[in-house]
Amino acid sequence: MASWSLALLLAGVFLVAELLSRTFYLLAVAVAFALLALADALFHPGEAFAAALFVVLAASLLLAAHGLRKRLRNDASRQTSALDTGRPVTVVAHLDDRLRVRYRGTLWSGRLAQAGDPPPVGASLMIVGREGNVLLLGPVAESTPSVASPPS
Repeated sequence: MASWSLALLLAGVFLVAELLSRTFYLLAVAVAFALLALADALFHPGEAFAAALFVVLAASLLLAAHGLRKRLRNDASRQTSALDTGRPVTVVAHLDDRLRVRYRGTLWSGRLAQAGDPPPVGASLMIVGREGNVLLLGPVAESTPSVASPPS
């Protein structure tokens, strides 16, 4: 079996593994193997050069995959956080430096966004952000009645 066909076979194996894991990292390795197969079929580099080429390709693509995954994760987290911001929660319990709050019918971990005395059990707070699965909490915003301007 030619070395380019082995590299292409490994690219297929990593591609299937990526489809099962959905991490982008295995896709980067699959693309590196596919590019190695292409280079081997076109230029027939020696084994040492092919190995070095694979390491450079894989390292570059893994860094790109890491950056892409981090950016996508942050975008999704910001969108989810935006949906939760401003929603009320009720304090259920205190756990060391965290709070247990009821939100969307279930219990969540939360912490105060600004340092201060922990609110009593039963107090209402408002979500001001999220850090992973931990809700960042602040005081409930006072609703001020809108004052109509006099007609001119």
